[in-house]
Amino acid sequence: MPRQIRLSIITVTLNAEAGIQRTAQSIQALKISTLLPRWISIEAVLVDGGSNDHTLQLAEGSGAYEQIVSLPGSSLYEAMNHGVQCASGDLVIFLNSGDYFLPGGLEQLLSAGANHLQGSEDHGLPPCHERSLVSGSIVFYAGSTYRTLPRPRGRSPLSMPAFQPALIYWKSALIRFPFDSRYTIIADYVQLKLLIQAGYSIIHFPIAVTAFSAGGISSSNRRRLEEAYSAACTYSFGNGISRWLALLWLSRGRSLLWRLQTTTLLTTKSKTLCSKEEAL
Repeated sequence: MPRQIRLSIITVTLNAEAGIQRTAQSIQALKISTLLPRWISIEAVLVDGGSNDHTLQLAEGSGAYEQIVSLPGSSLYEAMNHGVQCASGDLVIFLNSGDYFLPGGLEQLLSAGANHLQGSEDHGLPPCHERSLVSGSIVFYAGSTYRTLPRPRGRSPLSMPAFQPALIYWKSALIRFPFDSRYTIIADYVQLKLLIQAGYSIIHFPIAVTAFSAGGISSSNRRRLEEAYSAACTYSFGNGISRWLALLWLSRGRSLLWRLQTTTLLTTKSKTLCSKEEAL
């Protein structure tokens, strides 16, 4: 008999009354789904950054969330990290307000990835089978337009290794590598790169899991996204000329001073994390 595993669904909100009901209904439908593997139980955690609309009232009224936490003034990634700390599950998936699980999608992904999601009882340093993250596909929607994105593509160092709305993490991985809240958009990209560098693998299955709204932070501010990704490319390229060529190519005329400051910041972060890994 496989051991029982709890999956924590984390939703972060800020003035999200327009989409929270759809997300909550999706979570409720998942909890009663007959397709959900018997070895999985579900909890949902909502962290709110200080909404002044009806987000919290709608979330409470939905009955979908076991925990609703108010964290006024927090950034997106601070709230996500706090949600991880509050979660009691072995596994974690993030579901943004307005996004929703496609019928049967997450259930299929859990079943397909069962061999990678049956972790050990020891939650100290993660054993080999707790170094596998399981990923599916997403459906990107804007209004009435829907487009399936099977998996991240391209050889660019800026390519996301996986779609976060369809990615099942081990909580132990998120505790070990929290989101860097200095970033406003791409902390999830940086975190995944660091996880891969630390020996974690991403197992992808061609299963559509989540409908992802085009109205999110990353899609609404493309210029900032491009700039932030160009900074984060330091994590993908080795030291030396290849990193500088990447920065020069991606920065597209931005000041040399900005590039110097960015490289110094990320190189320091990378060295610090390497030192921590060696200490472990």
